[in-house]
Amino acid sequence: MLVPEVRAVVTGTVIEWFDQFVRFYSNASVVEKVNLEPTYIPDGFKEDYRDGGKTITIIIYTNHDDVSILFESQLIDAQLSIDNEGYEYELKQIDSIDYHIFTAIDNGKANMIVWEENGQRYKISSVISTDKILMMALSVLE
Repeated sequence: MLVPEVRAVVTGTVIEWFDQFVRFYSNASVVEKVNLEPTYIPDGFKEDYRDGGKTITIIIYTNHDDVSILFESQLIDAQLSIDNEGYEYELKQIDSIDYHIFTAIDNGKANMIVWEENGQRYKISSVISTDKILMMALSVLE
């Protein structure tokens, strides 16, 4: 690392890696997980898979074209990293909740919405429109 050119390349790479990820973490701690899920599911989709335990819930919805929607719920004190390269980012605040919206620029990548509420962190991702994903997110009620 004594050669300035090598040091510049390594430093640039580390900075680039860091800038490609968004991390969500919190110091909050919740003793018990709340089992909430979307009440709105877009037409043609049905639950295809469900798994989970004390800290996480995963549900996959699919349609007849094998398009999937992934719903994840976990305790807020777990860390979540998202590779944001190839995404446009938007923050929408609705009813005092911040919805982090990642819209894929590249075809084939999933759009994502991440939000936190009542000690839980939620993520919905799919190639369907962010409008439909947001409708699902808003339907996760307590």
